[in-house]
Amino acid sequence: MALYVGEADSTMDDKNRLTIPKKFRKLMSDDADADLEVWVIPGYGDADFMIMDSDHGGRWAQTIMKVGIGGGKVARKKRLLALSERVEVDKQGRALIPQNFLERCNVTAREFKVAGHGDYLAVYSPSSWQRFQASLSKDELDGLWDDAGSGDASEMAGDGTIE
Repeated sequence: MALYVGEADSTMDDKNRLTIPKKFRKLMSDDADADLEVWVIPGYGDADFMIMDSDHGGRWAQTIMKVGIGGGKVARKKRLLALSERVEVDKQGRALIPQNFLERCNVTAREFKVAGHGDYLAVYSPSSWQRFQASLSKDELDGLWDDAGSGDASEMAGDGTIE
């Protein structure tokens, strides 16, 4: 299972084909010649939209489907499925993002920062990326360590676990 970390620059051409950076694309399949499909999902927080590989996207959808039938929060979660798209990635690593999806997410930029967020990629326009970066003050970063169960990276054991 892929674990997406780091960031990379990307662009979208006039045909709405977003290039998925190679560093992330190569994690999406063990077979370099395999046809790839990704899920594009409306953004959360500062991200304009998100991308999940086929495995993560399928598990995400199944999790939403398990919440049952109902109104309120359940119905809002299921709306995410209606607002999302499954798209193929061509051999050049470009995913054709439907125009209606871009309009729904208010995406007009053609240059992006793509950031790994563990099991998905967050796609940020330059202005969204600036907001995201501005929110990461030293205090905020310290808080992230606290939320992870450690106030200090030196407490991390050699095997990556928190002691």
